[in-house]
Amino acid sequence: MITDPIANTLCMINNAIRRKHKEVSFYSSKMIIAILEIMRKEGYIIDYIQKKTPNNIAYVTVFLKYNGDSAIRGIKRVSKPGHRIYCKAKDLMTIMNGMGTAILSTNQGIICEKTSKKLNIGGEVLHYI
Repeated sequence: MITDPIANTLCMINNAIRRKHKEVSFYSSKMIIAILEIMRKEGYIIDYIQKKTPNNIAYVTVFLKYNGDSAIRGIKRVSKPGHRIYCKAKDLMTIMNGMGTAILSTNQGIICEKTSKKLNIGGEVLHYI
C-alpha cells in the first residue's frame, strides 16, 4: 500500500534520472497522468504510455528526456498528505527565474503555475520541477 503515490512517482523519476535510465515504469492514476501530461507539455519528458496488466492493474511507462544532461534538474514535493500547502495565484513564486514549473491541484484540475496565473486560480501546490 502506497500512502503518497505522487511522492512515490516523483522519487522513481528522480532515481531514474540519477541512474540515467531512458524510461521508468510505475503504477498510474488519473492524477499522475495529469501531472505527466503537464510535464510532457512543458518539455520535461518525451512521452508516456499507459498500459494495463492482465490483472487489470494500470501502470505507466515514462520516457525521460536528455540533452546531454536531464531536462529535469530536480523535483521537490511541496504538499504532503499530513501537511497541505495552498497558494493564491498572485502569491505563486517563480521557480528558477522562470526555468522551472510549479504544478498545482485546483478546482479546474491539475495545472501548471503559468496557467494558474493566467486564469487567476490558486490551489494546492503539489510539487516544483
